[in-house]
Amino acid sequence: MIGETLSMRSFTRRFAAAAILALTWTSSGLLAGSASAETATSCPPASTLASTGYSTTVSGDLYLLDINRLKVTGTVPGFVGAANGYVSRDGRSVYIDNWGAGAVQVLNACTRQVTTTINTNGRVLGVMSPDGRYLYEVGYQGLFETGQDTTLYVIDTTTNAIVRTWPVKDAFAVTVSPDGRKLYVGGVNEVYVFDTAGHQLGTLSTGYLPEWLAITPDGTTLVSSNYDGTATLTRLATGTRVATINYGEKSAPEYVTITPDGTQAWVTLGIGGVGVINLATNTSKVLPTSGMALTVSFSRDSQKAFVTEAGPNTVNTDGIAASERMVSGTWHPGPGNVRVFSVPTQRVLATITTGEFPGVVAIKP
Repeated sequence: MIGETLSMRSFTRRFAAAAILALTWTSSGLLAGSASAETATSCPPASTLASTGYSTTVSGDLYLLDINRLKVTGTVPGFVGAANGYVSRDGRSVYIDNWGAGAVQVLNACTRQVTTTINTNGRVLGVMSPDGRYLYEVGYQGLFETGQDTTLYVIDTTTNAIVRTWPVKDAFAVTVSPDGRKLYVGGVNEVYVFDTAGHQLGTLSTGYLPEWLAITPDGTTLVSSNYDGTATLTRLATGTRVATINYGEKSAPEYVTITPDGTQAWVTLGIGGVGVINLATNTSKVLPTSGMALTVSFSRDSQKAFVTEAGPNTVNTDGIAASERMVSGTWHPGPGNVRVFSVPTQRVLATITTGEFPGVVAIKP
């Protein structure tokens, strides 16, 4: 059963972490996929780059979203099995975990062209350092069974080259401390703690199969969404678990993100809905979604939450089974959505139609 659950959960990573972008600048009059040199006139102004969110879909189409007007402004095709995306601090580069290419690809946000392909020997998922200098990527060569050796890659974004690697085992999630000094890598029953030079500092006990990890902006608490149906809060200074929130054995918690102001953690659920954890009281409520909830990200001012969800035909009482069906490649329920919530009121502001099984909306830091 453990192996079966791990297989399902590993498959879901592909979509729970799916991130990225769409790069058609309609305001500049450029067509999706067209080639152009990056110039002062061809690249959108900083304000446009700052208001752009990026989300991929299973079909490989990348969606460009205006996160202020809450609408799709364009799409561009060409990525296969793309997962997470990370936007540079100036908004001009997007780093894409392109699983179909077995690489991290760097996309110029002005020309919509891939400028660099960084070979990672397979599928990876990662996290950007707080200062934007480094991208940490965990390899998933052994996706479907435990006990596999994988690699953590350190990419210097100033050169777009791998500058360090070190081996990890059973890695499924990675996050970085707010001060940029420590990395937390999710294993099967624990989270491994490394310094950024690759030295293991210790382990933390979270839930079974930590699906995604996030750290509060003050660096005190690690929030883990776990495939045993729980979300756990662990105090980093002591390694003590301070709260466990149970969403149900088959709820399939997928993705967890903390608001920039550090007041809430949102956890998407494979059965549908998103858990909103009040980090002052360690209590949670569940907001409904129209389908399976996949990922969540926030606007920089903590006012808006962007929850990606599959279509209304994907709600299931067994989130694990629904996730397994989703990644089988034979389930085509139709377009998904980005459902935008007001964080203070937790009301729906807009529902933006996208392609099938949309990925996380990546936003400029």
